Amino acid sequence: DGSYAEYTLLPNKHIYTVHTDLNWDDLTAVPETCGTAYGSLKKLKLASGNRLLIRGATSGVGVAAARLARAMVPEIEITGSTRHMEKAEELKENGFDAVIRDEDNKLQTDGSQFDRGLELVGATTLKNSMMVTKTDGIVCMTGELGGVWTLKDFEPISELQGAYLTSFESGALNQATFDELFDLIDKKHVDVTPRKVFDLQHTADAQAFMDGHHSFGKVIVRVD
Repeated sequence: DGSYAEYTLLPNKHIYTVHTDLNWDDLTAVPETCGTAYGSLKKLKLASGNRLLIRGATSGVGVAAARLARAMVPEIEITGSTRHMEKAEELKENGFDAVIRDEDNKLQTDGSQFDRGLELVGATTLKNSMMVTKTDGIVCMTGELGGVWTLKDFEPISELQGAYLTSFESGALNQATFDELFDLIDKKHVDVTPRKVFDLQHTADAQAFMDGHHSFGKVIVRVD
């Protein structure tokens, strides 16, 4: 839908002012990825001592969410899920305290539960995420990495299990949110460096990396 266009024309309502000393590559990695992560974390009303689950942790939004959550609430405990446990050490290097396997859309937990959950896989795993959320906990539905957009046979009373379900999407971002985000990145020195940078001629390689087994974090494509 134009995401890989070299030039694009945007309505003024989608353009925001930015005050930052970030270099161009790091700045490019912020707007939708970090903005979506930050907006979602605000919905979760994080508090000191919370146990936060990020489902779909190796995605760009997942990695950004871990770094931002740590900056927002340093005492938070962050667990990430992944289908590929060989990525566990890299997740821990990016701010996660623990990593659990997501096998056949079910978390391989020891029965432990979480205060907060960021659901990035989507409807495919939402019910299972609610099962590991404490009563009065909060889950924010943000991503659709699983490719499924709707829930079937969802019975809210039993499947929410007393927890709260909310959502966030990047279309809700605004100037005030970006001002807060860049202020946080600046004051807390949040690492927003993309995992890989490609030029426009290698856009296919960028997509192949994101679709491949070794994908991790944010990838950007430069047009110059």
